[in-house]
Amino acid sequence: KGYSCSLINSRFVKPMDEEVLRRMAKTHKLFVTIEEGVTTIGAYAFWNDSESGNCCNVSTITLPSTITTIGKSAFRYYENLESINIPEGVTSIGEYAFYNCTSLESIELPDTLTYLGGEAFYNARRLKTIKLSSNLAEIRGSTFEYCVRLKSIEIPDSVTRIGGHAFYSNNS
Repeated sequence: KGYSCSLINSRFVKPMDEEVLRRMAKTHKLFVTIEEGVTTIGAYAFWNDSESGNCCNVSTITLPSTITTIGKSAFRYYENLESINIPEGVTSIGEYAFYNCTSLESIELPDTLTYLGGEAFYNARRLKTIKLSSNLAEIRGSTFEYCVRLKSIEIPDSVTRIGGHAFYSNNS
């Protein structure tokens, strides 16, 4: 049996709305709040283990503006994720961070990003457009492998190396 997931943006509800929490606690086993001030989403932090059937139906993620690092496999297997904001200030996205996020359609990487791990967007099959950081020096191996609907990507002058299979099996 999978998980039922809901996003409550409590950033603007001060003090915390206790009635909303009581209502949600009746139907949800887990609450996750990422507050302003958090700087790192650690490795495997929200890994969605789809192989065990624990599939999360989160379609949108809004990260606080204080995030600077998204770790390895942080949102791996979020197959229903359609959009995520990656705020200005993020400097690093780890390997496999959005691996198999098959519903993502576009991604805009902030100009503060200097490290993008290999296979970060592997098998993001619906990904059509990507805006890369103007400060990115390398597109590592398999970063956008199996992004079969990719229509446009502008590679900035800052990129000096493109790894093997970076865009493998891109039919567009």
